[in-house]
Amino acid sequence: MANALYDHGREGFLDGSIDWDSDDIKMYLVDEGVDTIDLANDSANSAVTSPVATSGNFGSKTVAAGVADAANVTFSSVTGAHPNR
Repeated sequence: MANALYDHGREGFLDGSIDWDSDDIKMYLVDEGVDTIDLANDSANSAVTSPVATSGNFGSKTVAAGVADAANVTFSSVTGAHPNR
């Protein structure tokens, strides 16, 4: 899986319980060989049991023309197995 939004996350954006502008938003990189991704049922970041990297809070968040954007995220260290080995 390249990237995805959890169902509960999308619902939160739509019903207003998650506020892109003011809430702390982070990115998790997940090793699918260790942690099973369940986009339909996982509802909290605690469901990610083995992140290989976690970003800081997104900065410079904007919304324009229906697109949520933020400053680029750089991961200086990532753990876990390479998927092609």
